[in-house]
Amino acid sequence: MELIDRYLQAVKFWLPENQKEDIAAELSEDIDAQIAEREVQLGRSLNEAEVETILEKVGGPVVVANRYLPPKQLIGPLLFPVYRFVLKIALAAVLAPLALTWVGLAIYGRAAIGSVWGSLWMASLMTFGVVTAVFAVLERVGGSRMMDEWSPRKLPPVRNPNLIPRAGSVIELAINLGLLIFWASNMYSPSITFYPGFHVTLAPVWSYFFWGYLLTCCSITVLAAVNLWHPYWTVQRAVARLVTNGVGSALLCWLLKANIVTGFASPDLSAARALDLVRATNAWLDKLFPAGVVMVIVIALADGYRIWRLSQRRGTIGSPAALRI
Repeated sequence: MELIDRYLQAVKFWLPENQKEDIAAELSEDIDAQIAEREVQLGRSLNEAEVETILEKVGGPVVVANRYLPPKQLIGPLLFPVYRFVLKIALAAVLAPLALTWVGLAIYGRAAIGSVWGSLWMASLMTFGVVTAVFAVLERVGGSRMMDEWSPRKLPPVRNPNLIPRAGSVIELAINLGLLIFWASNMYSPSITFYPGFHVTLAPVWSYFFWGYLLTCCSITVLAAVNLWHPYWTVQRAVARLVTNGVGSALLCWLLKANIVTGFASPDLSAARALDLVRATNAWLDKLFPAGVVMVIVIALADGYRIWRLSQRRGTIGSPAALRI
């Protein structure tokens, strides 16, 4: 029943990652046993309102999740999962801009890297202290009583992590078809005219990049079409996504280090100025290489995590009922 699936999903949200499935399976068996016992007593199947009553007796999602967590002192067991979740969000919101600043300084210079690193530690400590203090006060003034005010019908709908939104596939397909047409029509030559009178000459190695990106774009377009037709991730398609993203990212990193620009030409551009622009462009591309490497790592980790998740849940793709465990 969807109401039970939504309830289990809400409980799992507050559980540690390595315990979610086992605890949810145990809780699902307990709920099913209570429903079966009640059905035997009544001699019929329970309706949704009667199932809702059983879930209310089991307890709110946060309360139930806390039964499986070790007791905490400063912040009580009812508020602790919420505290942990809010702390993660707060740390991410505070540290992400500083981390991006640190990466930027690492790429373009080292003048203030030490001060930014110190700011990361200081921001982390302050965020931890403020969030902890707020929840400690809530614990003392009885904020945990808010957890008793809940209704199974108000729980969010069951989320299928393997579902691919068709709107996203349509947008991806349209964008890649446009890029594919533009790339094949305009980027095949190492001598490119961006507008009349302004030409850019690229190194002979450009042909590798042209064909590499053309094949990568074709692969992504085909994958988007398949996802539109069958909107659920499979291990095979996740691996295909990892390969295409990996090839595209590797080509980008190579492009940043290849000194790809060899010349600029324009009626009002002198030879000396054109040479300076070539050197400056290739130098800036070279400085972007660390950022490209970071992007490759992030994409690989995201795609790798998707493959791992699918392999753990193999056989459950597209089946909402399977989300109960």
